Amino acid sequence: MIRNDNEVALLKATATKGSQSPSDLAEVVGSNRTYTLMSHALTVGASRKFTGVDVAGQVTEYVSDLKNRYPAVDILKPSVAEALLRAALGEPERLEGINPNDAGALLFFLAHVLLVDQQLDDAQVESFVDQVLRLASSV
Repeated sequence: MIRNDNEVALLKATATKGSQSPSDLAEVVGSNRTYTLMSHALTVGASRKFTGVDVAGQVTEYVSDLKNRYPAVDILKPSVAEALLRAALGEPERLEGINPNDAGALLFFLAHVLLVDQQLDDAQVESFVDQVLRLASSV
């Protein structure tokens, strides 16, 4: 698997609090590739965060917590956030009826916050990057 330095930096910035701005790196990587990487980042992050019996309940609770923590973030629409997370966890039908502009805007924010909340150490960040790049290379 070929590792592009800009893509690696984008994924590390997505998973790391206080790192280089992911949005600056996204411009370098390009919008289509960034969307692909962020979609897979959300899938990897969500599969690590939400496990067990009541995944739907965990997602609802997490989104409610996000809305309380980030009340000024206009793009954080609970129904869209839940749909994105549930789609990332294997329920793509949850995206039916969701405005693509709302989903696209929220995807980047949601992936970043979800991963930063997990407080990954350096080895876990590297594992995350490798996993996302493997998924993205199979597209």
